[in-house]
Amino acid sequence: MRHAFIFSLSLCFALPAAAERLPPDECRQVAARLNADLPQQLSSHSILESVACVQGKSKPRLVYRNKVLADIRKPPPRVIERMKAEQRDAWCKDPAQRSLLAMLDVSYAYYDKSNRYLGALTHRIGDCGQ
Repeated sequence: MRHAFIFSLSLCFALPAAAERLPPDECRQVAARLNADLPQQLSSHSILESVACVQGKSKPRLVYRNKVLADIRKPPPRVIERMKAEQRDAWCKDPAQRSLLAMLDVSYAYYDKSNRYLGALTHRIGDCGQ
């Protein structure tokens, strides 16, 4: 899934630059803005259906809910690792995205065509390294 589709870059201007974590109400506002443009087909294999803000253990988490259109039970580990690396690079290498990741965690949850949960990839600022 080459298109990691990260919406938040255009929203960073509205977020507090020095915040340690995003307040829950602001996280929900970000999710609501993102949902205004959904659902959106990301590739021939997936659709981004919705974004939600949930409270994590230490800070809010944006959850991107994706529907996988391909008939798949469980993707091979190499595919999962490639997807995770692409998503992590998109969040960690762009300064604006990285700033947002410092304030919240991000998960990409995947479901099949019948809404059966396939798994999730979660990214935290600690995953970015130095």
